[in-house]
Amino acid sequence: MNKRQRKKLEAKRKFKLLNVPHFSPSERVNLFYTFSVYISAGLKDFLSHEIHGIPCEFSDEELPFELEMKTVNGETGEKAWRATIEKMLWSFEQIRDNGYPEYDERIQDGLNLFAKYFQYLWD
Repeated sequence: MNKRQRKKLEAKRKFKLLNVPHFSPSERVNLFYTFSVYISAGLKDFLSHEIHGIPCEFSDEELPFELEMKTVNGETGEKAWRATIEKMLWSFEQIRDNGYPEYDERIQDGLNLFAKYFQYLWD
């Protein structure tokens, strides 16, 4: 085994030890598409379960221990949060299904929402 092969093997072992996913060269070429596949699947699964928590801006902050849902654009906080996640999901599904689409404001809005609420995607 030469030095180069040894380094490759050590790198693979390191990834396995850290439980870091390994991307194939074809996946690495277009991470935009690759990530959209994983993220759309994750968002779809997230929506398929009951949501127990929502971001504060979707709830009434006056009662921190008993979250009362406030109305956002005529919807309760939970429905507004679900609608927001659905917008994110739609954007990633468009990217997944259509590759790299031309600039679309609706897709960009969903990506912006994902960036804004990424830390709240837990339950």
